[in-house]
Amino acid sequence: MKEDAQFVPHPDEPMFERLCNVLGKSGLIERYLELAHRYESPDRPDGPGPKMKDLVKIIQGYGASAKLFTKWRVIEFGSEEINGWRWFGTIVMKRYNAIELQIAGHKIPWVTGSNMNHMWGVASRLVPGLQPPPDHNPFPVIAYDGDEERLNRMMGEIVAYFNDVKDIIRRDLTEFPEGTL
Repeated sequence: MKEDAQFVPHPDEPMFERLCNVLGKSGLIERYLELAHRYESPDRPDGPGPKMKDLVKIIQGYGASAKLFTKWRVIEFGSEEINGWRWFGTIVMKRYNAIELQIAGHKIPWVTGSNMNHMWGVASRLVPGLQPPPDHNPFPVIAYDGDEERLNRMMGEIVAYFNDVKDIIRRDLTEFPEGTL
């Protein structure tokens, strides 16, 4: 994204709905739920989490680009230009060692994307048969539980998942007219 004080991003709602729709129809929402259930951890102490620099190295070891934003405990990874948009995954380290995956796309001045929980809610309105998230505790929380081998496997699966998301974007989310200001 342009690092310019004059740049003001504008949400592209039609593109966001198309993104949620293709992810919902492709089965990637359900696949993410399976991934989240596999790596959720009910006992998540608010102690030292994984070292962010180590996470970057793990992600890069799986062949994805990775950029660390230490101040926000965020890693952007897998950045790729597809159909005029720059798409990337984002891993956000939250309290109690929770790991939130977000998917984003930028095409200046447009932006789209969100966390998987929000995308599941939107996709469930657009895709017949896709169950909406429950009102209470809507999404299993991926978490770091102190097991470094598990963390390495988890990051590998997250990178592979996002590569599949990019394949769906490349195949099903072709150039779309930009929203209006």
